Amino acid sequence: MNYFRTFVLFLCFIGVGNAQDPDPVLFENDWFLTELVIDGDEINIPFNSDFSSVPLVFENTASLYTFVCNSIGAGTPEFTDTLFTTNGFSLLTFNCSLQSTFDFESIYFGDFYREGILNSTFFYELEEPSSDILWLTITNEDGHSARYGNSKALSVQNVKGMSMALFPNPVQNVLYIQLKNTLTEGRISLYDTQGRLVINPINFSREELIKINLTGIPSGMYFIKKADTDGISDVSWIIKE
Repeated sequence: MNYFRTFVLFLCFIGVGNAQDPDPVLFENDWFLTELVIDGDEINIPFNSDFSSVPLVFENTASLYTFVCNSIGAGTPEFTDTLFTTNGFSLLTFNCSLQSTFDFESIYFGDFYREGILNSTFFYELEEPSSDILWLTITNEDGHSARYGNSKALSVQNVKGMSMALFPNPVQNVLYIQLKNTLTEGRISLYDTQGRLVINPINFSREELIKINLTGIPSGMYFIKKADTDGISDVSWIIKE
């Protein structure tokens, strides 16, 4: 018998009457994976030319997205101050190429987020050791855990970050992309959550500041993919208001 699962489900049952709304900081911050533990063993996150961070995005209490190189997303029909449920994940694929990426996604998407299971419950805890550093620990029904930090926490821990900065995010009309550690040419592409190209790819040269006019594009979540001539790619996200 899985005693951990029995215990957390019992806690869920006795806590239903005391459920409260989740802390707004959960939705106001960008979260990045720093640690993944499966069956008590820490899994190596193989940052490579396919990806340089593993973001987690909550769209209020309605849904969540997380991506390595490929991405998965699910609705969250129940969201309290201690747990959320998912109603089945959908997969969005990109041009990923490395076996280490696929191996990690199999563990992260499959073992932790239980991608192939229709309904799952996840328990979470927020830590705020200072006014601008936040940590988020999520535990699934099998006792596997994932720890995320906000951008300030990552800078303190010196964890490898994204190769591009997007601002403002959320964005209304004009998005700026500041490339970092980019010494070659390449292009920027914008996709919707169904994997459809939204605007024509934009060419860039080295670490220039890119300006994208999003006027007229429907509100929602979009993925920004950067690919350079050295074969290095990165994926981030924006919310269009």
